[in-house]
Amino acid sequence: MLKENLLDEMAEALAQIETGRVLDLVKEAIGQGVPPTEIVLRGLSRGLEVVGQKYEAMEYFLTELIMAGEIMKRAMQILRPHLEREPIKALGRCVIGTVKGDIHDLGKNLVILMLSREFEVHDLGVDVPNEAFVEKVKETKADLLGLSAMLLSTMPAIKEIINLLEQERIRSNVKVIVGGRVLNEQIAREYGADGYAKDAVEAVKVAKQLVQSRSARSIT
Repeated sequence: MLKENLLDEMAEALAQIETGRVLDLVKEAIGQGVPPTEIVLRGLSRGLEVVGQKYEAMEYFLTELIMAGEIMKRAMQILRPHLEREPIKALGRCVIGTVKGDIHDLGKNLVILMLSREFEVHDLGVDVPNEAFVEKVKETKADLLGLSAMLLSTMPAIKEIINLLEQERIRSNVKVIVGGRVLNEQIAREYGADGYAKDAVEAVKVAKQLVQSRSARSIT
């Protein structure tokens, strides 16, 4: 099967929540020598975007969202060894998680997959208390803090976390990048974040820009 057709089918299979088909196509793509990053960006992420659109349109519900997340996790397990085959010097440390009251992790997990090629990533998971982000930043001396919020009701947590960083006098030590379907650049600025990313590809680009002025920190 041609690479383009293979990736198109992969996106469609994920959009239709066809677990076995997605995983078979991921393995086939690897066997054909398709770069893992292309599999993620041009196959899986496109399918994931459709799932999100269907969820917003109420064509899909929480069950489908969870199933899509499980497919992504299994696909990532297959891809991770290939993404990590060539060791890359870490650009810095990143703490990432979904804010309190929010259990969405599809986009966050895709961002982690992409960032982990060039950053030491500490994933706090979902429904993370504000204080936990701050404590992890202090513990790891993180260069970057990634905050995900997919619900309007959970957006204020971003500003609360940034305020906590300021109260602890460590705000100047860490760059804050935010993402989520309900966010945009204007909201990110209003909340005091340093950057906003609409997807995993942009997250990597923005993360690099935010830490480029820092020297790559040696991982200990």
